[in-house]
Amino acid sequence: MRERIEAAALAAALVGYSNGLAIRAMRRGAVADESYTRSNGPFLAVLIAALAVVRGVGPGRLLHEAGLQRAGWQRSLVAGPLLGALLATPALIFFARPLVLEQPLEYDPIADLSPRAFRRRIWLELPLTVALFEEIVFRGLLDTAWRRARRPQPALATSLTFAAWHWAVSVDTMRRTNIAAQATRVPLLLRRHANALSVGGGMMATGVVGLALSALRRWCGGNLLGPVLAHWIADALLVAALRRKREP
Repeated sequence: MRERIEAAALAAALVGYSNGLAIRAMRRGAVADESYTRSNGPFLAVLIAALAVVRGVGPGRLLHEAGLQRAGWQRSLVAGPLLGALLATPALIFFARPLVLEQPLEYDPIADLSPRAFRRRIWLELPLTVALFEEIVFRGLLDTAWRRARRPQPALATSLTFAAWHWAVSVDTMRRTNIAAQATRVPLLLRRHANALSVGGGMMATGVVGLALSALRRWCGGNLLGPVLAHWIADALLVAALRRKREP
């Protein structure tokens, strides 16, 4: 019972933190997904310290149980990038041929990045404050918590939380795209709700991605490097695709 309370509390803390931070950013007119850069590190440190105290173990052992280990690194090194490219493929196809849009998908916060900001996004922010952080939290700490609680489908519970984590930031992201204006190849009834439908579809896709990353960690013997690499590669490919040069 204690383990289930711990896992449920961790899931609630993650969903509350992510959506609360994104909603606060939206109210200030800021880009929601940029608000995590400075806060994710301290938040992770608090989570690790709290879980270590609750379980009565050191942070090192906690992180080892979460998948920061040597065993399985060879499989992770090969399978991670391959899965990342595979996960990005459907979105890249949509970017290239957006059948329901009159024009290619645009997202100004990425398209307007300077070369320096783009390099920082690809090589620093995505691998550290996104991929590494989210994989430690979800496929690491939360997945381990649900397994300790002996939940029948820990990967499913983790992936549902992973999808819920992205709700508010998905809302903000869709508002900043041209989907609502360019979704003219769908019925009018659907066109009126283009952003909401895109948010729902995006969250479902995120849940499926979460399941794939959990399966990858299991295939790699519990090693977290594979999911981290897959997450990073997938996000980096999408960011690079969205930052195309605009037509004059």
